[in-house]
This record gives sequence, C-alpha cells and structure tokens, in this order.
Amino acid sequence: MKKRLTSYRDKRDFAKTPEPAGETESNHKVPIFVVQKHDAKKLHYDFRLEVNGVLKSWAVPKGPSLEPSVKRLAVATEDHPLEYADFEGYIPDGEYGAGPVIVWDRGFYSNITQKRGQALSIEQAIEHGHLTVLLDGERLKGAYSLSRIQSGAKAQWLMVKVKDKFAADRDLATEFQDSALSGRTLEDISNESMSETPRAALASVKKTRKSPHATDPFPSRIKPMLALLSKMPADQEQYGFEFKWDGIRAICYWDGESLRIESRNLLDITFRWPELQQLGELLGDSPAVLDGEIITLDEQGKVSFGLLKERMHLSKKPSLRLMQRVSPVYMIFDLLYYRDRSLMGLAYRERRKLLEKLGLVSNHLQVPPSFPGRGEETLAAAIENDIEGIVAKRLESGYEAGKRSGAWIKIKTGNRQELVIGGWVPEKGIRSRGVGALLVGYYDNARNLIFAGKVGTGFTDACRIELMNMLDKLEQESSPFTTKPSKEAIYVKPQLVAEIEFREWTSDGVLRHPSFKGLREDKDPTEVVREDVAVQ
Repeated sequence: MKKRLTSYRDKRDFAKTPEPAGETESNHKVPIFVVQKHDAKKLHYDFRLEVNGVLKSWAVPKGPSLEPSVKRLAVATEDHPLEYADFEGYIPDGEYGAGPVIVWDRGFYSNITQKRGQALSIEQAIEHGHLTVLLDGERLKGAYSLSRIQSGAKAQWLMVKVKDKFAADRDLATEFQDSALSGRTLEDISNESMSETPRAALASVKKTRKSPHATDPFPSRIKPMLALLSKMPADQEQYGFEFKWDGIRAICYWDGESLRIESRNLLDITFRWPELQQLGELLGDSPAVLDGEIITLDEQGKVSFGLLKERMHLSKKPSLRLMQRVSPVYMIFDLLYYRDRSLMGLAYRERRKLLEKLGLVSNHLQVPPSFPGRGEETLAAAIENDIEGIVAKRLESGYEAGKRSGAWIKIKTGNRQELVIGGWVPEKGIRSRGVGALLVGYYDNARNLIFAGKVGTGFTDACRIELMNMLDKLEQESSPFTTKPSKEAIYVKPQLVAEIEFREWTSDGVLRHPSFKGLREDKDPTEVVREDVAVQ
C-alpha cells in the first residue's frame, strides 16, 4: 500500500495539512465508497471507491447526476488512504488542494462489471477502462458506470447513471449542500478555520444527520487508552507532544444533564470532585466524554501529587476546608464523544482541534497545549519545571480504548512507576508505631508477582500509621511473591498499588534508592508490570 500512496504523500506536508497520512492497510468486509465536496481552485466532487486497501479517486467537476442521459467528466487522481473517507476539514492555504472539504455522501458498493457475459474483478475493470458499480449510499443509490475516454497521467473518464429505479430528474448537488457525515457546509468549514472564538467550531459535529451511519449512542463507559514507555521517537514531526501530569486519570461523562467521573480502573469518583461540575455549565445540553488528568498545585504553582493524596481516598464528599486546601484542576487532553457522535475513530490532531474550540477553561478546568513536532523542546521544558515527563501522540492515530498502544509514547524525566504492595516490615526503634518499609513487586507474563525491593523512605509519620492500618486488614500468612524476601515481613493480599520513585533497576532486578510517593487507587494491581523502555 505504501507505494500506491507515494504520489498522495509526496504532494502533502502532514505537519501542516490535517489530512490523514494513511496508516490503515485493512480492507472492509464490504467495500466502501465516498463522495467528498471540495472547494479548491474550483468547486468539484471527489468520487472514491475502496480497492485493495486504498481509495481509487476521480474528480467530478459537476458531481454525480441521477439522469442517465447526462455524462459527467471524471478525471482520475492519485490513490487516497482509506482514512480519507472520513476526512472533513480545511486544507491550509499554500498546501495541495487548499480549501474546505466535506463528506457529501458515503456508503457501500458492489462491483457488477461484466465483459462478454463474464464477471470482471474491480481491478480488471479499472485496467480495461470500464466499470459498473452498484452504490448504496445515503444520497446516491443504484448503478453507475465509469468509462475511460482518454489515458495518461490524468486519465479522463465519463461517469454516467445507469437507468434503473433510482434514476430521476433531480439535481442532488443543489438539493444537498451539507455533509452526510456531520451536517456542516463548506462555508461552515471555512468559517471554523478562520475563527479563534471558543465556540465557533462547535459546528464540527453540530446538527448531525439522523442516520444509522452518523449517530452513535452515548457510551456508558470507556476504558482509558494507555501510553507505552519509550524513548523520544525519531520521526518527531509525526507526533504531538504533551506534558505528562502527575495526577489521577479521569474520564468525565456529561450526558447533557449530569456529570459522572470514572477513574482509570472504572471506579465512580464523582463525589470526590464537586468542583468539576463546572464542566456541565460550559457544555450545556451537548453530551460529551472527556479524557484527562486531575492534578493539584502547591503554593509555588508546581504539580503536587502529595497534596492530591489527601482527596484520592475519600469515602464521602470533601469538606469545604479540604476543598479550599486541595483545589483540583482537570487537565483535559482528549475529546472522545460529542453530541451524538463518537470521535474515537478520528485522528488525534482532529480530536485536539475540536477539543480546543470548546472553551473548557475555568479555575478548575484547563486544556493544556499540544506541541506538534517539538519533542525535544517539550521535554526540556518538562525537566526545567520538574514535570514527570511528556507524552508523544501520533497525529494520525485514533483512540484505542483500554489498550497500551505505541501510538502514545511516554518519555519520563526520571524513573517512576506503580508497584503492587505484597508485604511490609514494621518500623524499628523507640518510635516504632507504623510501617518501616513496604515490600513491592510487579507481575510477569506468567502472572507471577515478582519481588522488586523494599521501600523505606518517602513516608510521613502519619502516613506510616495510616498504611499500617490499611495493611492490617489485608494480612495473610503466605508470601504473594514467588519468593520470601524477608524473614520479618508481614505479608498481605496484593490489592494496593503504590507509586514509587527510584534511581534505577539493579542487575538483580530490584529498585535502587526507592522512595514512596503515594497510593494509586486508580490503578488495577493485576495490570502492574515492569515498565522497561520499549524499542520503537
């Protein structure tokens, strides 16, 4: 497929155009077709058929007709990637094909081409210069023929409606000015591209047509997409770079009337964060699902996971005093659903554009920036500001719910990861009244809990006592690890996850200079593995 898209890619700078670069190589079970209305140098309609993993394309200046007596010129253009079938947006001035694009029609097709009574494959039909296809779209239905009348780099074809029950004396181009996908017009797209006001581009998913192709049910729950620990990608221009916030992951569901907040492991934590009800005020009657991180800042304006811990484990709504002392900020970095449309299939760059135009800004809500192609600069800023790291997100990637995908890469400024608590050692000395050290580990591929070391620093006196009280309730006789790492250890059921900062892994596979940072109620113990840097 890469060779077939060479011409398409050579004409475009994907650091500037929002068009997809083309990563998908799988075919649909039933091939699709799409007609895109495109106002470039001249207004025209692009007719595209899925053929062997790409979209064979023709530019039709006047658009398809419903009248069998009308012959439309169709000029062959370069193959487009399958992802282009959902593309709507504004191609920037100065780029190839600059101007607004909408999906005017879409659906499925079947090849019904015959030659001397013998069926031809779609590839054979195109090669021979004549094909007949049966369209099942939202606007175009029935049979159409394409016949080549002139060969060459820009081969010319004629597109003609076959006489059948769908033929009619109607001008669909005049009748339908809007998108079959989102309801937008070319004018809407152009206005959005020029607008800098917070809500100007909400039309991106406004008045979505009530068809089975365009309406998606409001999701009951979405498991967050996760990032793979790795090094800085070599092809930085293919990624957007965000800061990695030291907080708790949260998916927010606004159904138009009420807000629900879920943690990474799908716990309902709505009652702990009443300040985030501001989301509903800003979104109004537009249902939305957002992904982000809840953080809090200390008096110096730095992200403080230590402060956040005071509200992470509450069993009831926080007091006014606690809300004033530990004030949350929801850092929103993704938009997964809006109005009646799931956005998870859209490219990251498109989701970010929509998110940034929603105006979700208040004292408790922020949409932090993304920096396309600026990985080294973003990492340097993270180090200077004592931020945990950065996340690189492939610009053309969709949202892979519940998966730890290489489309998202986390690059850390230091060594830090979650580990499962499998035991503890009591504090020694005269002041002995709590946890002296935690015994922590991670799961290997065989689901064995592997001992990773003792963690004896990072605790306050109150924290040592609180941990002891929690671990007393989980005590068990046998070691949950594959070994018995300490004679004096008190073993517990591996149900708690701790965030640990450390210098490095030793050659023996244990932590060097580990320090306790806090408990992570939002993490599932069974998902905790050793995070080694992946090779890209």
